[in-house]
Amino acid sequence: MPRKFIWLVVSCMMVISLLLASCAPTAPTTPTTPTTPTTPTTPTTPTTPTTPTTPVTPGAEMVQDSLGRMVEKPQYGGVFTYAWATTLRGYDPVTVSRSPNWPLSLTNDELVKSDWLKGPAGNGMVEYIVPGVRLYETWVGSIAESWEIPDNETVIWHIRKGIHWHDNPNIREASALVGGRELTADDVVFSIKRKYNMIPEYSNPKYYFGSRMTAEEHPISVTATDKWTVVVKGHPDYQSALTEASADFMAITGPMEIVEEYGATALADWRNHIGTGPFMWQDIVPDSAYTFVRNPNYWYHDPLHPQNQLPYVDSLKFLIIRDDSTRMAAFRTGKLDHLGGGRDAVTWEGRDDILKTNPDVMVKAFVPYDSESLWPRVDKPEKPWYDVRVRQALWMAIDNQGIVDDYYNGNALLLTNPIMPVPGWMDMYTPVEELPENVRKLFEYRPDEAKQLLTEAGYPNGFTMEVITETSYVDNLSVIKDYLSKIGVELDIQVKETSVFRSISNGRTNEDALYTSNPNRTPFAFQEFHPPDISVNHSVIDDPHANELRPILKKDYLFNEPKVRELYKPFAVYAIEQAWTLDFPTPYLYSIWHPWIKGYNGEQVPGYTNDYVFTHYIWIDRALKSQMGY
Repeated sequence: MPRKFIWLVVSCMMVISLLLASCAPTAPTTPTTPTTPTTPTTPTTPTTPTTPTTPVTPGAEMVQDSLGRMVEKPQYGGVFTYAWATTLRGYDPVTVSRSPNWPLSLTNDELVKSDWLKGPAGNGMVEYIVPGVRLYETWVGSIAESWEIPDNETVIWHIRKGIHWHDNPNIREASALVGGRELTADDVVFSIKRKYNMIPEYSNPKYYFGSRMTAEEHPISVTATDKWTVVVKGHPDYQSALTEASADFMAITGPMEIVEEYGATALADWRNHIGTGPFMWQDIVPDSAYTFVRNPNYWYHDPLHPQNQLPYVDSLKFLIIRDDSTRMAAFRTGKLDHLGGGRDAVTWEGRDDILKTNPDVMVKAFVPYDSESLWPRVDKPEKPWYDVRVRQALWMAIDNQGIVDDYYNGNALLLTNPIMPVPGWMDMYTPVEELPENVRKLFEYRPDEAKQLLTEAGYPNGFTMEVITETSYVDNLSVIKDYLSKIGVELDIQVKETSVFRSISNGRTNEDALYTSNPNRTPFAFQEFHPPDISVNHSVIDDPHANELRPILKKDYLFNEPKVRELYKPFAVYAIEQAWTLDFPTPYLYSIWHPWIKGYNGEQVPGYTNDYVFTHYIWIDRALKSQMGY
């Protein structure tokens, strides 16, 4: 079903106005008189989308899994094919974050894993859909066979014996340096220290975690006390962050021989990537495809079928298909096994289109990893939005429920920031209808009250705000621009190329505001409320309440979760009231796959940013695929 015509008109008008603005200055627009608001619709508590059940293939051989269930016997072989809309930004984990550098989840292991048996494939404790829903109780050993925490500034990792680096014939030159040798504690130390810029000869001024973590969250020292033991020391008030920094934040990369041979930038080249994970690099066709093959010597076994070595599939092929319609056509014809997930997930319109032609596909709805937000800088007293009344006025000037109902045909959520309504976090989430009245009003369309707040704050005629953004955000920002113009607030939208935008946002060179994503997928990381000198705090928030809570979260979120959850729930309400960001409603997205993909329940990200880890466990029913005519 197409979006309603009014929204198409608004979007087109905004795009045209932006093009005109790039050619010549425009005269100020006289604000229109806001309409009298209708009685606001009471939003309903979001419901968790259900996980589909994969049908059993008639005549399939059945076996008992480790949970005592009779299930289809997994099969080895086949190629799993997926498509991305964008190419990789890079391969080195020092300079590129884990989510864009998703091959690491295929080729490299971490010190710990998220227990597959506690996700949808097992007891369903967590969905493994949204990155950041990481419960300490779901951790199981991976490269680290076990670990201990003797005090509040130390974590000791006991490294598993018998794990070997890839002996990969597809990248023979690099592989020959390593020779498939056994991984040891020295490798883990080298990887952690390089990741956090702790080795002077391999330091990198652009290292990713320099802009994402405070100095207190970084390890202070990493040492190998013997061949199988790694001791990580950190700041005593950041015990949880310290433990996660070495465990679930990073893959163990290297090996040492590669970096020592080719230098500090060695891992910027995919041909130098040797891992210990279930898949190995095979090839890259630039701007076309990434191919991985099964590691025949992978050490890990299927927890549901402990006798089975993982992975099941022979190879993975990730195609680059930039056009949405072409990507969907490839899925319809069976050339792709899976559509969506992550940032290339399917919209509700795409879901409806697919179901018209392929009614037998499996569909899983999920809340996107990031929402979109207007980030006004609140560190400048001379700016109108320094006043919380002005920020609240901006909220009430927008018909958010109307956007949900008309723009997204009901397939969206009003409130996903700073906590998302997903399993594992619902005890910290307050639905809109349960918010205090003064906070609930922010989600209701009240342009008259918005005008009154502006008048009380000293801006009866409104003001102009320059907003810097990227092309992909223009449509939604244009809807906000249209609404705010009705209360006299004019947005001067400046569209920048991605690299320029990142330079501006990281360097804090914007004067007024940014419009970009909001990392609500990791609430305990507290990124939105980091100290003002950390660039992901785009609004430059320096709030006493947030500053007081931050060290408590960093210390206790793994090991004293009940305390942290009790504190975070009221803080989330407080943050909404402060209106530090202006959040656009968040649409559901959809992961869609063909029924011949077995052992899969819509999982996306088990753990922090472990994209495509589900490929470790799935298998392909090639007979069913053939029976269906593909």
